[in-house]
Amino acid sequence: MHRSLRTVLGAVLGALLLAGTVRAEILVLGYTDVAGPGYNHLEEIPERGSATNVAFVNFEENWTTTDLPTLLRDFQTSGLRAALILDHLLFKRFPAVSSSCRDAQGLFATRLRANWRNRLARFAEAYGARVTPATTRFLVVQTEVNNICVPLDDVEAAAVALKAAFPGIPLVMGYGRSLGAQPAPESIPPDIDWVGFYKYGIFDPAQPGYSQNADDQYLVEFESLLAKLDAHQRVLLGPDAFWADPVHGHLYGQSGPGSGWPRWYLRYVALNYERFAKTQPKVVGMFFFRWSNRDPDIVGTVDLPPVVRDAHREIGCRNLGCR
Repeated sequence: MHRSLRTVLGAVLGALLLAGTVRAEILVLGYTDVAGPGYNHLEEIPERGSATNVAFVNFEENWTTTDLPTLLRDFQTSGLRAALILDHLLFKRFPAVSSSCRDAQGLFATRLRANWRNRLARFAEAYGARVTPATTRFLVVQTEVNNICVPLDDVEAAAVALKAAFPGIPLVMGYGRSLGAQPAPESIPPDIDWVGFYKYGIFDPAQPGYSQNADDQYLVEFESLLAKLDAHQRVLLGPDAFWADPVHGHLYGQSGPGSGWPRWYLRYVALNYERFAKTQPKVVGMFFFRWSNRDPDIVGTVDLPPVVRDAHREIGCRNLGCR
């Protein structure tokens, strides 16, 4: 049966009143795709309303095209630490006829580069004095381990080397479960500290059968991840903070099945994820994907309705304090 807007919002707001059941804290909160080779959107964020403590930095294959010293300085001035995405520094896609991953060029797998140790050594030599726990909240070893067919042995080898090069900084790998996702990893490499878990199109992760959800498997897949964690490992949740027609345009919206999420729904997605995260002892934070609109098919947080950014700021203020 169609759920009216009043019913949807009533359920969300009513659930938020259950704050007395909180068992966890959100310690990490930030936007992806803030800065990278030739761009820096950091100055947009305070103007648009935000309260975060992390911003993500991207690198291309030629990692020197990202002006990391300047970005780290700008982040520190703004009271942020960086999350460095090191996929392209360490890994590369190769043709693989037996792989289950496919792109426009055909079947592929993602492996460590033949010269990855030399590249990492040069990166550490150039930036080791700057990439410290004071400036960098975590390092992303690989953003999509299952969806781009990365062997877990390669992830672990990279993690061991990164821990030696940048001690004291948590290491993250991404684990995607949205429509079309490749099979989940059978385990989590031991030197990974946090797992970034994301599944797009989930309006309320705590209610598997909720009509606005893309499917009813979120909790099953989340619990499967938790079962694979070692005692020291934790989770970062990735709620949708973008709007894209292929992802959201066909979901259960205001006018019923298939009418699509209106963009302001992303406000309540963020609030629902906050509520869920605070009931999960293994969750240490959330990352909002994503701030920018550099992909023409994606509307980033920067151009979503202001109420979405307002919700992100509410979450940040509650959990991190307001600047």
